[in-house]
Amino acid sequence: MTIQAAYDFYWRFDQYDHLSQSDLISTLITAGCSATIALESKPELIARKVRLDRGLLLYENCTDEELQQLVRRRLLQPMESAYKACGLPRHDIVDLRKWWHDGMIKKLEDADATGFGKFLDLPPELRSRVYKFYVGSLPAVLSCPSQPPLARTCNLIRNEVLPIFYGHHTFELRYTHPGRGWAHIRPMTHIRPTIDTRLFLHSIPIGQVANLRHLRIGFSTLEFPSELGILQAGSIMFNVNLSRPAGNSKCTLTASTKNLSTHAMLKHLEQMLKKTEESDGRKTFRMSDIKAIGTALEEGWAERHKPV
Repeated sequence: MTIQAAYDFYWRFDQYDHLSQSDLISTLITAGCSATIALESKPELIARKVRLDRGLLLYENCTDEELQQLVRRRLLQPMESAYKACGLPRHDIVDLRKWWHDGMIKKLEDADATGFGKFLDLPPELRSRVYKFYVGSLPAVLSCPSQPPLARTCNLIRNEVLPIFYGHHTFELRYTHPGRGWAHIRPMTHIRPTIDTRLFLHSIPIGQVANLRHLRIGFSTLEFPSELGILQAGSIMFNVNLSRPAGNSKCTLTASTKNLSTHAMLKHLEQMLKKTEESDGRKTFRMSDIKAIGTALEEGWAERHKPV
């Protein structure tokens, strides 16, 4: 996996290659599929699971009447009803009904795969609802993500979807303390953002910073917490609410270990939020305010740890 693919992973569909066929069958039956899927191949099972991930219907659970309604409402060409096959032997009628049922499902699934080429002809209000549905399908907390692919299509869509994207999610920023191995180069109080956090902050358009609403601040005493800077278990997490619609800021602490150091850092974060809010009455943040988070962490750490 490339670095870019890792940052894009949050919006990609799982290919489920890592699941066995029996696990896929169990997952699909739990989701409402009939037990007959046990006769299908693994690629067919994966295709069903991806349909569920996309929020599409499983037409196998629909009755003949429901399939007819769906075909009519989507303005598709109807198939001749199997019930008109009079005079045929009973087993032939049963086979024809199955052919008709499977044919309706195939017609609807083919229609699902057809793209909609007039999205920009929709009213802005309706496009906004589509953006909210799209953004709402992504994980609620994102760790230094790249921008979603919808924002890479054209300038109009980009300008419409990015405010919703940045305003909807909680974004995790990660800071690290270099540790004693760096004492001869930097003082022990030096705290800096990880590489992926710096890249994420650099990728946010300046005009979109004010749309940020919630941040989760991660702090670790490890120089490189793990691949791509992902914090390991036991790291300190601060949840920072930047929305302040009523002029109120909020900063809470979530940590496996709460001690004097973490509470000192929390105190300085709260002071930073209050100072920023009172400076000119703003209810949104600038990039300089977000960068001040690192300074607040550093001041809180320095309060409890003297340089060596």
